[in-house]
Amino acid sequence: MPLTSAKSKETSSTVFKALDALGIMTAREEGISLPDLALALNQPRSNVVRIVHTLQQYGFVVHKEHRWIATATFRTWSAPPDRHRGFRRRYRPVLEAVAAATGELVTLGLHEGNGIIHIDAIESSHRLCPVPVPDIRHSLRFNAMGKLALSRRLDLASKFSSASFQEELEEVRRSGIAWNHGETVRGTVAMALPGFNNLPTEPMLAIVWPQARFSEQAAAQAHRAATDALSASVRASGEDSENCWPGDDSIAEFNSPSESGEQLKSVRAG
Repeated sequence: MPLTSAKSKETSSTVFKALDALGIMTAREEGISLPDLALALNQPRSNVVRIVHTLQQYGFVVHKEHRWIATATFRTWSAPPDRHRGFRRRYRPVLEAVAAATGELVTLGLHEGNGIIHIDAIESSHRLCPVPVPDIRHSLRFNAMGKLALSRRLDLASKFSSASFQEELEEVRRSGIAWNHGETVRGTVAMALPGFNNLPTEPMLAIVWPQARFSEQAAAQAHRAATDALSASVRASGEDSENCWPGDDSIAEFNSPSESGEQLKSVRAG
């Protein structure tokens, strides 16, 4: 394949700079300061700030002690041959805990391109909900995880002009909960929640009920089981990681419905 000029209209100089920055940070396990990164890239500080902040929002770098460091998420994302293996291993205890607490189908999914793919699942003990086929791409617009993914990516969300859908996404951002009421599979309700963090590269959790067995009490129970399992996993691992919520309080503040169930009602109404 012939080399293409960086000045070609078919290439993006910004992408080149971002890839260069990632390469530099990946090569330095201890990270690199912003002035040193700007010097290494031969770019103005303002340009480098925009690049690293964008990479940070995507979950690929983190700022610690005045240094920019490539995250474990980026190293997992970029590692062949099966980048999903690490996610499945890390999240499996969480899925098992939520499945045991609810008896319902629990899935793990990732945002890829214009859709959601499922990378792991534990079947409902009732066996009334279809288990998603791994690696099949599902709609961002109607899938519960897809709505959660869109709430993280304003650039993608802006492509949908429906005012009511934009209001629904705003409620997802506020509550940390996304819903699918039979929009993809008739007779089912799915609730999607963030995993260990709410970055675009992190997996998401979903709990799925048959409509006849769904209730707000069941949703609140599943929500608490998920946040408890995530917190327990962080404590058990002893991690001090940029990939985890810092503790129970942060998870609760981001996700928890009110005790009256009004938050769940308001999201469902969207």
